[in-house]
Amino acid sequence: MKVLIATESYWPNLDGGSVVERNLAHGLADLGHEVRVVAPSPTGKAFVQTDGNTDIHRTQSFKLPGKFGKVGARGSWFPSKLIKDLIDGWQPDIIHIHNPFTIGRAAMKHGRAANVPVVATNHNMPENTLDNLGFLGKLIPNGNARIWKWQMKFLNQANFVTSPTQTAVDLLLAHGLSVPNKPVSNGVDLKRYNTTISKADVVRKYHLPNKPIVLYMGRLDAEKRMDVWLKSAPLIRQQIDAHFLIGGRGGEVAKLKRLAAELGVAQHVTFAGSVPEELLPAFYHAGTVFAISSPAELQSLVLLEAMASGLPVAAADAAALPELCKSGRNGYLFMPGNPDSMAKSVTRILQNPAMGKKMGVESRKIVEEHHDVRKMPKNYANIYKQVIR
Repeated sequence: MKVLIATESYWPNLDGGSVVERNLAHGLADLGHEVRVVAPSPTGKAFVQTDGNTDIHRTQSFKLPGKFGKVGARGSWFPSKLIKDLIDGWQPDIIHIHNPFTIGRAAMKHGRAANVPVVATNHNMPENTLDNLGFLGKLIPNGNARIWKWQMKFLNQANFVTSPTQTAVDLLLAHGLSVPNKPVSNGVDLKRYNTTISKADVVRKYHLPNKPIVLYMGRLDAEKRMDVWLKSAPLIRQQIDAHFLIGGRGGEVAKLKRLAAELGVAQHVTFAGSVPEELLPAFYHAGTVFAISSPAELQSLVLLEAMASGLPVAAADAAALPELCKSGRNGYLFMPGNPDSMAKSVTRILQNPAMGKKMGVESRKIVEEHHDVRKMPKNYANIYKQVIR
């Protein structure tokens, strides 16, 4: 099959969606399919590049406003002609759209005009969009409802819609999804993220103390509620001498560093910044427990990576996180937005190391059973064939 992937964020971006889409593109190519990707240029200028056995058609782009722009996210200038020429000239068998913005809308329009079937995957929650637009988001009256309506109108033009969890699909159905649909896990690379990697390089690089470490890895933006995460730190330290390790970048970094100082825990918190790609698997092994406070996750790639690495987890009891954190089996859920509840869940794990190790084993089992990334391209290839038929 010829598969055209249309997305607003792609490698070398490090957000969850871009990682998943590149895994999909490479996985489909490994299965023998011909894959081309349309995505914004990281430089602003249009060009074509080869990435493994895939081609990436980069559109003219601009830096996005608000906190999106602070992490290098870009939008596309008038991609319609490039996408129309690509569809008309290459004649893909299927188009797979991952965002409802300019590239996605152009791919939907010209794909439908050319009678090419369209699969759309939703990675986006409107609440996250508004948070990251900053003051611009506040200018949109009744913003969440408006964006949901706009997003669902777009998705209902597709032949088939997916999202990474049943929770995410149910959310779409509750907002009016009316086309065939199915959850497809983003998956995680079980070979890359495994339980045998040494943490020594990470300990040396970030000068980590020999203490239990509460770990987070991911974007540091408003919707992740890392303020809750940090506010739990002094409460955890009342019970156990723990250190806190935060990897990733985002629009909230400066604010979070100030908060750590205000809480009196700055000396116990390491902000690692953007972790080098080659060091990422070892980074998870520096943690004793992985904690995530975000209340708006459609799956959470970083939680999957932590679980594949064999970590027990503490997660907000919100959105799709309970599908991964099975409270009492591989970790504990806590009340969203509640630092005291988070502290109790994390402390419960840290105070019982033997139980934490057993929970880490269960984390790995859950990923092995349900979230092996090698299954994801095969699942999508089967959906493509079904839609084409």
